[in-house]
Amino acid sequence: MKIIINAYQYAPSITGTDRMAHNFLAELQKLDTENKYYILCSAEDYIPKNITASNFKVLRPLNLYGFAFMQRVVNKLWRTFLPFFVWPLRADVYFSFHNMRLPHMRVAKRMIASNLDLIPLQVEGYENLDPKMIVEIKYTARKADRFMSISNFSKQQLCNLLGVPNKKIEVISLAPDPQFADQTKQNHSRSNAAPTKFILTIGGSEPRKNVKTVVDAFVRLPPELQSKHPLVIVGGDWQGLPLESLQINKNIKTLGYVSDDDLARLYKRAAVFVFASKYEGFGFTILEAMASGAPVITSNSSSLPEVAENAALSFNPDSTVDLLDKLKRLITNPDLRRKVAMAGIEQSKKFSWHKAARQLQKLLIDQ
Repeated sequence: MKIIINAYQYAPSITGTDRMAHNFLAELQKLDTENKYYILCSAEDYIPKNITASNFKVLRPLNLYGFAFMQRVVNKLWRTFLPFFVWPLRADVYFSFHNMRLPHMRVAKRMIASNLDLIPLQVEGYENLDPKMIVEIKYTARKADRFMSISNFSKQQLCNLLGVPNKKIEVISLAPDPQFADQTKQNHSRSNAAPTKFILTIGGSEPRKNVKTVVDAFVRLPPELQSKHPLVIVGGDWQGLPLESLQINKNIKTLGYVSDDDLARLYKRAAVFVFASKYEGFGFTILEAMASGAPVITSNSSSLPEVAENAALSFNPDSTVDLLDKLKRLITNPDLRRKVAMAGIEQSKKFSWHKAARQLQKLLIDQ
């Protein structure tokens, strides 16, 4: 079989979608040595150097090395004409890692889409950010032969909001990046030594990530708890909302975007990790924190309970009082922190890229 996989990097920085594609492709190369794969990447993508299997071929535009403006032009032209470029391959399957996006022409016998989330259709304020995305979502819902959904929550959204038949959708759970999972052996001792005691949260100023609720709960803690357990916020500005607006007292620190290596270290050192998001197609962030050994408090919305199960303390994302109660319980009770941290490590082990890749391989090659 000939299989085209679109792993094209749309953003200059590495995103969750890029990490997902990287991990799937790493495992697929180990699993499938028979079928022919064509991997579509951007010129600057970090994926090509990791494609080493003889039956995997990378297709990407010319890399102009340093000519940034011309590179953007070349990338856009290549992406625009990509369907015409791959159509002559006469592929059996076309699959894209990018959320609900397919070419507007049939470039393979079977067209398979990823269903990561339906945020533009569900979350207020996001519908006008990229009106074309809503058109793409609805088009893909009609035209895809099969779908990979990353959670049962995302699958039900696809069925209920866009009328996609249940039988067309395969749920394939993701997994933490290995660099986070590699932290677990060190974290057994960390739970006892607790060299640092900060509270960590992620999401920047994006409203959906609901970091403001974390800030509101934090400033209601007694002053001595705030000073002993300062709040560290990771993430950037969103649509003109400055991250610094969340830094309302001396015990709150904003870091902006951080590298994956730095994020792994932050998870490892945090006394508590709080994730207050109101809508997630999956729970990548809490899974990374759990794999790193951080005790997790997570909102009980969207797909997050599905990923966390009973390995985290949960709260209503619309209730500052509920989050405040969970924060007090966890930061004042070392035994509870150790219990939640260990439960998180065990929960993260249920998710495997090898297992996910086997499911994806089956989805791709099954007729």
